[in-house]
Amino acid sequence: MIDPLEKLIGHTSVKTCLRTLLKNPPSTLLFQGPQGVGKKSFALAFAKMLLEDEPLTDSSHLMDLREFFPDGKASVHSMTSIKKLIEDLYISPFKAKRKVLILYEADRMLPSVGNALLKILEKPPSYAHFILVTSFLGFLLKTIQSRAFEVPFFPLSEKEIYNFILQNSTKTTQEASQIARQSQGDLNRAKSLLEGNRASFFSYIHQLGSAFLDRNYPLFCDILKTLEEWMEKEKTIKAEEALFAFYFWHRDLFVLKTTKNPSLLSFHFKEEELKKELNKKLLDLEELQKRMRRIWQGIELHLPFRQIFLELFL
Repeated sequence: MIDPLEKLIGHTSVKTCLRTLLKNPPSTLLFQGPQGVGKKSFALAFAKMLLEDEPLTDSSHLMDLREFFPDGKASVHSMTSIKKLIEDLYISPFKAKRKVLILYEADRMLPSVGNALLKILEKPPSYAHFILVTSFLGFLLKTIQSRAFEVPFFPLSEKEIYNFILQNSTKTTQEASQIARQSQGDLNRAKSLLEGNRASFFSYIHQLGSAFLDRNYPLFCDILKTLEEWMEKEKTIKAEEALFAFYFWHRDLFVLKTTKNPSLLSFHFKEEELKKELNKKLLDLEELQKRMRRIWQGIELHLPFRQIFLELFL
């Protein structure tokens, strides 16, 4: 059997762990860690390994794989969705000797729904294997966590993302290094930066940062609205990418002010524009980080984009 983990980026310890677990897999696995580090890819790869544990002549065994995503306006796992999961669960495997059910964003459910899932996790059919995936472990019921074998994921290294960019794009080594640094271990963020209109995006971030330093609230709101509309149209950049870009724009100002070393800049292509902002009063970096944490909490709760970014002025 070809090892599907081999082609995945990074997470050497996770690969070793999963290969060992394949010999006697737990009924419930919990893949937890930051967003964009490959948990979904690893879940699918390990599910395939579980289903291909014996020689198979075709791909019909993949009919024994079920994937469940949050849905509806609230983007949650509803009781209806969990009932469907239970119905699927008690249908015997079609071709493989196991059935694998992957629950993405497993934290996105009400306690009542979580308790319904817990009952199934406590006494699943012998052929059933669950893989729960979450980026926000703190929002997942402790009782569910206690029933699962936890597999922790960590941010990818800058070198791993840098190599990925060089192998999968026409970017120069300097551009690849730039994107890898801005990605902060998040492969999805790196892909978004590769696919999106980076020039327009960073221009909006620069305008937003400048308006923030000027304490120009009306202009800040106008730019934020324009940025939100642009992101909805492009569909390649999410709120968290905008948050990280905004933070690194401010970090670049501190770099220029304290080290005057442009090679350390994330926005190296906007060096001259950044220098024009140095005469303004900069927000203390520690205070900025506190406000960023408040915004991140809003992102975790799926609050509206403009609402969470206006936290910067509070």
